[in-house]
Amino acid sequence: MLCLFTDTKDVIKAFETHGGEPNLKMYNAKTEGMKKDPTIGYGFSLDRKDARKTFKAVLPGVDFARVKAGTASIKKEDARKLFNHDVDKIYQPRARNKLGANVFDKLPANVKTAVVNAQYRGDLGPKTIGYMKNGEWNKVSTEYLNHNGNKNASKNKMNGIVQRMNWNAKQFDSMSKNG
Repeated sequence: MLCLFTDTKDVIKAFETHGGEPNLKMYNAKTEGMKKDPTIGYGFSLDRKDARKTFKAVLPGVDFARVKAGTASIKKEDARKLFNHDVDKIYQPRARNKLGANVFDKLPANVKTAVVNAQYRGDLGPKTIGYMKNGEWNKVSTEYLNHNGNKNASKNKMNGIVQRMNWNAKQFDSMSKNG
């Protein structure tokens, strides 16, 4: 099902949710025994450095402290606003900057989506980026999947990470078959 998507936001939403609906109340995105990661919406970490500032800018009037404490919820529209802000203002530009516009802008839609999806999850490492920049697409997937998040996902009962990273790797592989 996911391999049919090329819209970046739809792909990220599919991997960040169960059934496509955002979490409107704070939940812990990590499993037992891992450091807690209070999260809301479509994977918005309430512990990230700019979380309070982003909330204030994107959702004025929403009580960040209460949402983070789990005593208040957000609306679906709030989740959408946070998500759109993050993809449009942070993760897509960051992915483009890391690869360079001369590389990123020439990528097919499915590969751009995979790059942004990997950036959103935080598993796009420097070696992977280097191979992409150098056009060494035959090495990208192997290096990308060598990430600790992928290697430890099963033992941490986070199988969605494996599915997500495998989907991204498949998109990366399409470059060595076509290019």
